[in-house]
Amino acid sequence: MMKTIPRCAKFWICRYPFWDFCFGHQEIAKHYGGTVIHGQPEYGPAVLTITDESPIFENVPRESVVFMSHGDTVTSVGEGFREIGTSHTGDGPVHRFAAIADPTRRTYAGMIACMDDAIGRVLAALDRKGMRQQTLIVWHSDNGGTRSAMFSGEGKVKTIPCDNGPLKGGKGEVYEGGTRVPCIMSWPGHIPAGGTVAGPIHVVDMLPTLAGVAQASTDGCKPFDGIDAWPVIAQGKPSARSEVVYNVDPLGAGLRQGDWKLVWKATLPARIELFNLAQDPNEAKNLAAAHPEIVQRLQARVGELAEASAKPLFFETAMGAIFAGIFGPAPIPMEDDLGAAKP
Repeated sequence: MMKTIPRCAKFWICRYPFWDFCFGHQEIAKHYGGTVIHGQPEYGPAVLTITDESPIFENVPRESVVFMSHGDTVTSVGEGFREIGTSHTGDGPVHRFAAIADPTRRTYAGMIACMDDAIGRVLAALDRKGMRQQTLIVWHSDNGGTRSAMFSGEGKVKTIPCDNGPLKGGKGEVYEGGTRVPCIMSWPGHIPAGGTVAGPIHVVDMLPTLAGVAQASTDGCKPFDGIDAWPVIAQGKPSARSEVVYNVDPLGAGLRQGDWKLVWKATLPARIELFNLAQDPNEAKNLAAAHPEIVQRLQARVGELAEASAKPLFFETAMGAIFAGIFGPAPIPMEDDLGAAKP
């Protein structure tokens, strides 16, 4: 029977999204062992001073195992989570890497090991339940490693432990170091083991791809930004994706078409960069001056995307709060009706 994608599918037992931790859901963070500092909890690799007795990386995978073992929705995490830090035990993940001298790097290694252990527990639970052959497992990062202290949170991070290799930039940037991330998929009997996919796949392709695999109807859904990439993943066919939109906002844009990638910093002083990713995946050589016609074409496409997008509310809200606190309510320069504003 054809299934319909629900409006709000619960992929995890408890509501546990990234943005909840960053913007205001402090009680949820505290419940799962996060430490709130200035309104933002310490979590994951973004803040590398975790010493909590029940770190966040441990809770969700353990909860998943409990869910698969008992088949009931879990409303309380409970006790007994293994520590990542050094506060009470001597056998936590961090202690496996005592040979790493830098404390931030050592904690980071412990967190990665902690994640690996948690994935192993989920896989073991699937095996025990006889569900492994019926389960598609997808693991991928949401962004490249942090290379700027601006994105390292409010913890006492002395060094940035991430390493994106030769790729330029990192988290928070549209360069490849911030956007080209690993993705691992496993489904025995459906995806060849040990294979690789060379063509581009965007995270927005996940929904139509998984919907197709699950034979779920997308009738009534808004148009997808993504495409069904299952033939690329499972059959090794060429990717049908010809465009990747990294970001489009009032401050700039990142756009790829084919092998060409535009990085456009629109704020003054403006900067335009053009890279051929097939020849220069590390974005070392700016070809904008040599190919002005490609720059013009990509900029025109950015303009189309910006025109079709809803106006971002963040800038207006943030600036409105700042101006209200200093001068009282004031118009924001990005307002369409700014010319009609009265003093």
